[in-house]
Amino acid sequence: MSALSRVERHFQSLHLNASREWIGACVEWCLEEVEGVRGDHDRLCKACVEQWRDTDIREDGVQEESRVRGQFDLDKIRGDARTTIPAGAYTMQVCSSVNKTNRTL
Repeated sequence: MSALSRVERHFQSLHLNASREWIGACVEWCLEEVEGVRGDHDRLCKACVEQWRDTDIREDGVQEESRVRGQFDLDKIRGDARTTIPAGAYTMQVCSSVNKTNRTL
């Protein structure tokens, strides 16, 4: 089994959504730049997952086309508790967070 196939299967097992092209480029980069991954499939998979976590998944080409694209629009359903999102595993990336507590120390 090729390194690309192993990493793809690893991503699928973790329900991480990444395009084959992105994973292929990531595998190539990791094999060239990350020490100790060549020949160690577990380390290669871990290095690719770390790269994926550091990537802005909103960028074109990072994710595979969503199976539910067009079925719901998060901007339209915000605040509508009656909206049903189809069952499945979804990728969510938190880009920022704000602490809005008014506690004084």
